Amino acid sequence: MNKIKTAIGLMSGTSMDGIDVALIKSDGKNIISRDKFIYYPYSTKTRNIIKKLINNKFSSLLEIKEAELEITKKHIEFTLQFIKEYNLSTKEIDIIGFHGHTVIHNPDKKITWQIGNAQMLASETGIDVVADFRIKDIVLGGNGAPLVPIYHKALFQDYSKPIIVLNIGGVSNLTYIENNNENDLIAFDVCFGNAPIDDLVFKKTGMHFDLDGKLSKKGKINLDLAHRFLTLDYFKKKAPKSLDRNQLYKSLEKIKKLKLENALATMCYIIAKALEISLKQLPKCPKEIIVCGGGRKNTTIMNLISDVTKIKTISVEEIINNGGGVEAEAFAFLAIRNLMELPISFKKTTGVLPEKHAAQPLKAEDFSSCGGVFYRA
Repeated sequence: MNKIKTAIGLMSGTSMDGIDVALIKSDGKNIISRDKFIYYPYSTKTRNIIKKLINNKFSSLLEIKEAELEITKKHIEFTLQFIKEYNLSTKEIDIIGFHGHTVIHNPDKKITWQIGNAQMLASETGIDVVADFRIKDIVLGGNGAPLVPIYHKALFQDYSKPIIVLNIGGVSNLTYIENNNENDLIAFDVCFGNAPIDDLVFKKTGMHFDLDGKLSKKGKINLDLAHRFLTLDYFKKKAPKSLDRNQLYKSLEKIKKLKLENALATMCYIIAKALEISLKQLPKCPKEIIVCGGGRKNTTIMNLISDVTKIKTISVEEIINNGGGVEAEAFAFLAIRNLMELPISFKKTTGVLPEKHAAQPLKAEDFSSCGGVFYRA
């Protein structure tokens, strides 16, 4: 049995609302414990800095680096606060998995950027860090996303299969788990997620999201605009595939001009229909859809997924505790796997193609990537 490692995972998601901090113990294959998680919200100042960054509103490289410094300082602050709140010692923690904040993701051009100074995080906390998880995968021909599937497999190892784990964050992505063979995992980005919904709600109301889906529940779905949107090439493209946060924004312009409630209802419906389209790419129909991410709290999205797919749809909290910490835990898990030199992405999850760089033919089990860059404290 591999040595058990203790890791903190940090996730600043595309919703731009704050940082999830979680701690797990694992041997890189099995989850030994996962009972510590705290969500720390960003201040309005930090949130506005990230929004400017995402929307390419900075005029100089210096401003970008200053934004990175702000984001890094928040990760340091919240990591140390987390350690203090749980009465931990930095000596107990073997590694930090630091996702950073994605500011651009374009695998077709071999570009991905998760901003954040990992060396500063390591030096200030006194804990080694693994970061830049997506770069190697993209260099080896992959999409660099989704990376959480291998953690989904570990998390639901004893659960009846086949299942889909659907993460609805800023972008919606799925993991299809048919058995416990990691090379059989299938994963890809399905559609936009909360990002355009949250952005529109903020623009129209000043609120950061549609609480419990109350606004979208009042709306009427514009089926004509929804079905036109679903004819975009992305939905015809076969997996593996991934999306940038803002990639589909221009195509949503007509929908955004609808009455707010109707626009939100239509976008929620598109997420459900995009999932229905995605099901056709899977070997078997799943028994259940387990939903993670902020979208699990939107009852309109949850009900539409159930109604459209005719598959039992449940929130991750119905199975496990600390459902909000799954993605942060995943990057703690990936950091541990990095220490163990275990792969974090696979041919059917990101499309990574290491055979392009191999000196000799590879076996089936070699079609994977051990990503992440190590930073010593």
